[in-house]
Amino acid sequence: MFKKIKKLRSTERGKVLFKFMLYMIFFAFVVVLAIATGAAKSPYRNYSGESNEEESMVESRPELTYFDKQKRLLFDKYDFTYKITGLMNIEYNGTYDKGTVDGFKETEDDLLRYVIENGKVYTVLLGEKSEYDKLYEGLDATLFDFDDLFMKLNQTGSTISKSSDSKIYHYADLDGRDFLVTTNDESITKINIVDSGILYEFIFKY
Repeated sequence: MFKKIKKLRSTERGKVLFKFMLYMIFFAFVVVLAIATGAAKSPYRNYSGESNEEESMVESRPELTYFDKQKRLLFDKYDFTYKITGLMNIEYNGTYDKGTVDGFKETEDDLLRYVIENGKVYTVLLGEKSEYDKLYEGLDATLFDFDDLFMKLNQTGSTISKSSDSKIYHYADLDGRDFLVTTNDESITKINIVDSGILYEFIFKY
């Protein structure tokens, strides 16, 4: 082998080839060393494929307070169903997105599509919008204003009941009404209001 190397280095072309082979061997050694070092330093991954570091970040995420969940209801995007039962039966379904609403109002007699933009209500018919002031006719429209509702609720206290996956804040006989706000770990999922024989049930899905 040494004779072959000596013979190879006896010519200029051979010397160049010999140096090239040395560079290639050195480069291969560096690549193998880098791969081995990276594998040794990679974080341990659990059976789900997530690293302990990622799992720790999830576990250390701060829990939302009741008031954080109120803000989510005012500023996040979610689908809603509002059911009104009692003297009349009305259902509202749609999507809320940072103050803008696109939904439907269904009564026993008709189905109406509406949008709320910049605080104004419009009906929508074949893409044409018309201002509409009877969206909450016969109902207390202030109960649909959750910003105003939370300002009122936060001026007093409530009793709290818990289940395995939810917490219910009960405000009894506040201005002659009962309010129940149901939450999970991340958001408000339901608000029930009893007002003069009418039940308002507001359901939210994020």
